[in-house]
Amino acid sequence: MNHWKTMTAVALTAIVSTIAAADVFAGPITSYEAHVSPSGFNATPVATPRWTAALEAGGPSTVEVAEGKALFVRGGVLTAVDVDTGKTVWTYGDGVLGSFQTFRDGVLAATADGRLHWIDLATGKAAWSAALRDSVDPEEAVYFSAAAADDAVYVTSYGGLAAFDRDTGRKLWTNDTFDNGGYVSLRGEHLLFITAEQGALTVIANYGIDRESGKTLWRLGGSHGALERVEGDIGWFRDDWSPTFAAASEPSYVSFDLVDLNAGQIAATKTYGPLPARSDPSVFGGGLAVVDDEWIFASSPTGEVAQYHIEAEESAKPTAAFGGRNQEWIAGPYDGKLFFLDRARQGALYGIRLLDRTPVYYEGLDNPASRIDWIERGVFVGQTDGEIYALNVATGKAVFRYRTEARNYGPFHVENGVLLAQADGRLLAFDLPAELLHAENADQATAPPGTDAILTIDGASQRFEPAPVMIDDRLFVPMRALFQAVGAGVQHDQATGLANVTYGDRAFALKEGAPFAIIGGEQQSLSYAPVLLNNALYVPLRDASDLLGIEVLWVTETRAVEIRTTANKQ
Repeated sequence: MNHWKTMTAVALTAIVSTIAAADVFAGPITSYEAHVSPSGFNATPVATPRWTAALEAGGPSTVEVAEGKALFVRGGVLTAVDVDTGKTVWTYGDGVLGSFQTFRDGVLAATADGRLHWIDLATGKAAWSAALRDSVDPEEAVYFSAAAADDAVYVTSYGGLAAFDRDTGRKLWTNDTFDNGGYVSLRGEHLLFITAEQGALTVIANYGIDRESGKTLWRLGGSHGALERVEGDIGWFRDDWSPTFAAASEPSYVSFDLVDLNAGQIAATKTYGPLPARSDPSVFGGGLAVVDDEWIFASSPTGEVAQYHIEAEESAKPTAAFGGRNQEWIAGPYDGKLFFLDRARQGALYGIRLLDRTPVYYEGLDNPASRIDWIERGVFVGQTDGEIYALNVATGKAVFRYRTEARNYGPFHVENGVLLAQADGRLLAFDLPAELLHAENADQATAPPGTDAILTIDGASQRFEPAPVMIDDRLFVPMRALFQAVGAGVQHDQATGLANVTYGDRAFALKEGAPFAIIGGEQQSLSYAPVLLNNALYVPLRDASDLLGIEVLWVTETRAVEIRTTANKQ
């Protein structure tokens, strides 16, 4: 038999059958069908809004929530409605522009005649009105940003930076030395101003401003992002000129300048990396960095997110890496997770737990997201097909959905147990179930189950309370229980957070979240940072054995961890 001819005939028959079934023999392709699940397969319950309100047409408006009220501008009138009922509580003004800001007890709004209005949040009555600048084009903002202290309100505009007495509206000072508008913030006693400046290069400039006089105290050289972290009078600013985007396969880094906020001088520089380098020059990405408590998270050109302890030394390896090439880091850390979109699957959203790097997939989403907000225990998504989803951030379960005609959404808000969704000219209010409210401790929510491993020390079985756990395929043990069981001394320094350990002639210190031990004043890398679970500090068993200088054996058949200390202990 001619095998080749037989296979060719079979293949040709299949091709002809396919063409005949499609009834297409020549000409352009004019039809396409994707294999998707019918909408009836979506088991997510459909919600009914508690109430709705009309907003300005033509795109997302500013909506703020505070003290049980939702505020927005409609037809030039600032309106406050009750979040429970949707009924109007108060209205203010005529010709109010759409951009405004809410503070603890007041609302700052502007009108096209260049005036600012400070409005009592409870009553809607004007406390004062003051001229900021001459009348402006209706399409142009009167001001860009504002910050409020107990005694003053600080406002930025094209005219620079101005301060007003919070009680009377009397202008206290103006700093008009800036060419562009910018953004102002208060950090304790420090007033900071950030703006873009153009020259041979466009840079992001940060300034320190004296709150009493408005005079410029310092300008931070180079180009830096906004203030990321404050330690006393030292502020951490991301250095935009650090080699975050390196050419071809060159390594990239993330750098922060530590700046004295009183003098504007750089006291030190912290650099993390090198980050994983891309092997394909056509792959672009990376450059995003976040400071979260004791951790730095930085995206690399490969798409991975590297995690570093804030005290890690330069060239130290990351504690962990998350994500990959087809994944875009979009949010987090939040609820003990980083959140990613999968570029290969439209609408696919998932989180990766920081504790053990396991994924949590968010169900029901089937179209690209136009907006996503993480609030309390909820993840709120507005899809480009008009669907709004509410999901549980811990489990990934879709709690409810609602169909709109929107493609664009303003920020979601939660107030008094009510979700406020802004969707193309409508404000929608939904009741939220208790499972989406009141964020819990992320470590407790993602803590792994206890392992059933047996632990023996010099042949004697030991009971550990709490039990050992498995994290990221590593056996972790409660540090104090293990160390004291082998005869080590453990003392906790309340001021520094360090656990100081002595064992024979060995001495070292450990700290929650720090991926290194301190030995003789130097850092020694650990395979994984100690983690706090159920009020106990857990350390990887292998690291514990290395630090103590004891022998550890893992017996697969009996699932036993055998520790031998006699030959090593002095």
